[in-house]
Amino acid sequence: MASVYDLSGPFDVYGAPSNMCTEFAVKELNKAGGLLGKQIVLKAYDCQSDINKGPQYAQAGGAQG
Repeated sequence: MASVYDLSGPFDVYGAPSNMCTEFAVKELNKAGGLLGKQIVLKAYDCQSDINKGPQYAQAGGAQG
């Protein structure tokens, strides 16, 4: 699973808590047996509060599976 949040830059105040919630959810799901019996691997991308990096990272995350 991939996530794209602002983890740095002026909008990190919004992205960092969202990322922490995503990490928590993945840990809880994995603790409960994963998704369809498989463990979830989270790939987190920091778009650095740059509107142009979000789509780039979203495509990269999807292409990697």
